[in-house]
Amino acid sequence: MRTARECLLKAEHCEDLAVACVDALNRNMLIETAQYWRQLAEEAERNERTAPSTSQ
Repeated sequence: MRTARECLLKAEHCEDLAVACVDALNRNMLIETAQYWRQLAEEAERNERTAPSTSQ
């Protein structure tokens, strides 16, 4: 399981690549992938908030 922060970093990386992309099809694919990473980040954040603490 990835953390929310890791997912957001992946999303930002995809968005950076999309900005530099010349081909519209590839750019759209990267934008969609970034959106998916952001959804995963939201899910991971919810899981992080509801997960029991493992610190001792």
